Amino acid sequence: MGRGAACWERTIDNDRTVSLIDLDDAEEWWRKAFSANPRLSPQQSFEWVRTWSRYFAPGSCRVYALSQGSELCAVLPVVSDGRKPPLPGSAPPDINDSFDVITHDVQQNPEMAAMAIAAVLEERRGRPLYLQSVAPDLLATLQRVDARCKCLVIGWETNPRLVLPSSWEEYVERLGVNQRADLRRNTRRAAEGDMSFRFLAESDAVAESTRLGLAQRRRVWSEHGLFEKIPLAQREPIWDEFLIEAARSLAASGLALSGELVSDHEVVGSMLVLQRQDHFLGYCRSSERSVMGFGAIFDALFLRAAIDRGVHVMDYGRGGERYKYRLGAVDTALCDVVIGHARPITLFTIAARATPHLARRLVRHRTSVTPKQ
Repeated sequence: MGRGAACWERTIDNDRTVSLIDLDDAEEWWRKAFSANPRLSPQQSFEWVRTWSRYFAPGSCRVYALSQGSELCAVLPVVSDGRKPPLPGSAPPDINDSFDVITHDVQQNPEMAAMAIAAVLEERRGRPLYLQSVAPDLLATLQRVDARCKCLVIGWETNPRLVLPSSWEEYVERLGVNQRADLRRNTRRAAEGDMSFRFLAESDAVAESTRLGLAQRRRVWSEHGLFEKIPLAQREPIWDEFLIEAARSLAASGLALSGELVSDHEVVGSMLVLQRQDHFLGYCRSSERSVMGFGAIFDALFLRAAIDRGVHVMDYGRGGERYKYRLGAVDTALCDVVIGHARPITLFTIAARATPHLARRLVRHRTSVTPKQ
């Protein structure tokens, strides 16, 4: 299965064992599982997690591996030595940061992911884990699988997604009157201004496009006083360095593209796109503000090109920017959560003591997984 020697291994019950292995020792199985499971996102790929660990947790990212019998069935990457990664808002010192569970289950059964998390908590003797962007159904399933597990919801995130039809004309017609007029006006402005749109796929080209887009975005932030509205993590230069290298690595595996709006031979808008089959996930959309409307024109030409490529779902990631909803996106509920065997009030105390950033986000301390209205 491509697994190296485990740092340790423990039997959970008659059929299940959990072990801690190095990240690189999980690579072979991880890549096979990712290839076999089309429901996994590029952010669950080995390339993404390995790049993240190199920049934010060098030497400290380990993998909990859950086995049933002799078969490895799930892995859970964790910053295992308790060090806080150098990103504002990451896991507190005494709560380990965690990624999504990776399974070979094509249906992405929440029970398999919940079983892996429960096994890890068992081995960690209930020591808390911090998970970001978790679907509520996973939390409910986790509490069914392990009644001892308590979940402290730190905050709810908006995650706008747009389901695309098979043709551009069908997409335009399903919009409201004002949205439809805006979209047609922007495509007409693009044609009149001799603007063009292109996707880049070669790894070095995607990395360079991402670098230029990030620089463009920082310049716009500075010129228009927008830094205070940007998430703390994304203000750090190390975030840009990570994303450029992640773009290169994912593009080399066919998991990333860069979309660019070109006007008079100059790139005036761009976005890194993580792709998996007919799903797109947009990252770091940027546009020049020297001429108003470049962002709206980019969105129109981007969606038209995406539909032509057969994209069915456009995921705009976390954040409730208005342009996403003008394009027809609808929110999906995701939450950031601390899980452990302690009572929710104890988890609340741990998280609040650990970091002011998390303390400000503690919107409730109960086991309920219902989004705040």
